[in-house]
Amino acid sequence: MIESKSLDHNTPSPCKICLDSLDGETETLTCWHTFHADCAQTWRKVKKRCPTCRVAM
Repeated sequence: MIESKSLDHNTPSPCKICLDSLDGETETLTCWHTFHADCAQTWRKVKKRCPTCRVAM
């Protein structure tokens, strides 16, 4: 059975790189996706694209 849930817009989504809550220093890319700053910097060394939408970083 598939269960649907409504989104709580007051709760921030997790970092899509490490999947932890977005506490502390964050970085928002030009595509408006937000990640932990450390995660984004590490990701950028490996891939030059947003891990969510794949737009060039």
